[in-house]
Amino acid sequence: MRKCLPAILLLIMSLGTMAQPVTDHIGRDELYIVKAGPDENDLPKTRLSELKSFKTAEQQYGLNYTASRYMNNLNDKPFIGMVYDNGLELYIPDDGSLNGNLIFHIRSDNYILLRSNGQKIQVGMVGSELESIFPKSYANKRIIPGRQGRAGKTVITVFYSFISGNVLTIFDSCIEFILSEDGSFLEEIYSYEPG
Repeated sequence: MRKCLPAILLLIMSLGTMAQPVTDHIGRDELYIVKAGPDENDLPKTRLSELKSFKTAEQQYGLNYTASRYMNNLNDKPFIGMVYDNGLELYIPDDGSLNGNLIFHIRSDNYILLRSNGQKIQVGMVGSELESIFPKSYANKRIIPGRQGRAGKTVITVFYSFISGNVLTIFDSCIEFILSEDGSFLEEIYSYEPG
């Protein structure tokens, strides 16, 4: 038995290592989208998990958007699309239940994805700065093969998660950080919600 104990311990340790996620994860309630500028620290902040209506989004980001309603082809859920002319797109579930999740797309440095720990992620930042923020995801970055307008660019994926008690749940939904083809700077930030 004593001879088998080291082998058993090694097996248990290797199984634990293989079961860990290969990318980082983050809770929606740990993230905010804020307008960039000299008063960005003084502006009111709404967590991504609380952006459930276009009225809340209007209070946070203003009225200078174009709105449209559409159905998500993957899950037949209605959404309100709010496209701001300065680089922000928000797609808010419009089924009245407030159970859906916001989908967003940031295309300019006019907005910051702010973490509750104070870390700021902004279009235009040096791509390698994401390594210190999301080290596992950065280590597993990949080249986008054939997606229209993004082929050849680098993507870093961070999955949404939720902790209840001591149980961690990692979702299929994620945030994707799109880097330039040479990986030198961040070009886009967008969220993905599977159907």
